[in-house]
Amino acid sequence: MDSRLIFIIEDNQHFAKAIQNELRRNTSINIQCFETAENCFSAIYEFPDVVVMNYNLDEQNPDAMNGTKALKVFKFLSPETKVIFYSKQDSLQIACNLLDQGAFDYVIKEVDFTQKLESSSVKLLLKKVTNALEHTFQY
Repeated sequence: MDSRLIFIIEDNQHFAKAIQNELRRNTSINIQCFETAENCFSAIYEFPDVVVMNYNLDEQNPDAMNGTKALKVFKFLSPETKVIFYSKQDSLQIACNLLDQGAFDYVIKEVDFTQKLESSSVKLLLKKVTNALEHTFQY
């Protein structure tokens, strides 16, 4: 099995599992899922190569950290980790702010993103993960 590691942070367990299954279909990389960034931080010592994260985790749980706050923690605790966000927000300002703060990439979700894994947004997200993995050092 590939020694690289991906963390998926998604509060919708069904969708997190769908992304995980799609990534596993295309690679043998280790993947772990978390519902909040706060839960993920307890495993950050594993130094994931890539974190794939829903930007708006605070919609379901108002106490959960949003993407901007989580990115700052990731960059402090694991600066080499590539963080890819996805969100239904098509705010250019949010995307630019995240990229300026060190996010690897930002994907805008289509309306049917969570229903159809065949959507172009999901394909783009998977391509971004592959690209991020190509930019990591493999031991």
